[in-house]
Amino acid sequence: MEPLARELERLIATFTEGVTSAVRSTALALVDDVLSNTGTRSARAKKAVARRPRSVRLLRRGAADIDAVKGRLLAAIGSRPGLRFEQLRAGLSIDRRELVLPLRKLVAEGAVEAKGVKRATRYFPGREMTTRSRTKRRKRKTTRSTRR
Repeated sequence: MEPLARELERLIATFTEGVTSAVRSTALALVDDVLSNTGTRSARAKKAVARRPRSVRLLRRGAADIDAVKGRLLAAIGSRPGLRFEQLRAGLSIDRRELVLPLRKLVAEGAVEAKGVKRATRYFPGREMTTRSRTKRRKRKTTRSTRR
């Protein structure tokens, strides 16, 4: 029985050495891939690494910055009426978050007219505010303040 026991011990030792060697080489290859950043990742994993974090807050912009974006928006909408938000953003190469406020202000001022809902909203040049309508608003404000 001793020859059988010795043979089994030899086979077990060989098997253990082979498994240990395979695990060690696989672990080293994975560490090397991670450190060299050339690992075989899926396309989705590569995009996730390349993407910037979503929690990056936009810095507070001044009135001059917002007015500059409003001017660019007016020019783009004037030259190509009927563009959607995504098209404006791509055409001006501006981040989505930087474009929302100036566009809202232009719509509120009446300089841009929005037609449609949600993503189907298209933007057209709006009516310009006349000096007459501005003076009426001023008169109303002064009239209201004197009544108090």
